[in-house]
Amino acid sequence: MRRPTFERWAKREALRAANARAFSFKNLAGALQDGCTALKAPLFLYAYETDDLDRLFRYIRDDSLIEEFKRVENVLGGRPAEKLALRGTPMRLLPCEYQACFDAFSLAFRAPERLEAEKRALWEKTVSAQRRKDIPNSAVYQRLRLNPGNVNSYLKDGAVEKLSLENARIILEFVLDY
Repeated sequence: MRRPTFERWAKREALRAANARAFSFKNLAGALQDGCTALKAPLFLYAYETDDLDRLFRYIRDDSLIEEFKRVENVLGGRPAEKLALRGTPMRLLPCEYQACFDAFSLAFRAPERLEAEKRALWEKTVSAQRRKDIPNSAVYQRLRLNPGNVNSYLKDGAVEKLSLENARIILEFVLDY
């Protein structure tokens, strides 16, 4: 699983919020001013991260929105958005929708560790049940029709990267029901 960069993540979130296929500051700023409020934070943070705030401001006609963006820009203080998002502590002066974007990015960025920890917990349960019931590895991969090399690596060495979360769950279920 690849880690997202903040720039790519914010761009994808802005497109998703606007239900758009192509990224254009002009079109997205128009959608924002037409009432798509979910677009505000990801669009601003993308423009901030890519140093394109001037381009974004060119297309925004609402002065209160520009003022808000400038206040948020001052709070961020020129620091990289990705580092601010990953620092782990919320910024008190940052409006909640921008902090929510930072939190969502942090969650997406740390997804590989969470996935590995979940598979590791499944592996521990599987191996303890397998040893208790004395089930050979061959019975697992033959009955489930999984790749023998990957299943052996998973069960013998704990190589959790060899199997998907779904297959790890299937193996655990099989071992528990054996």
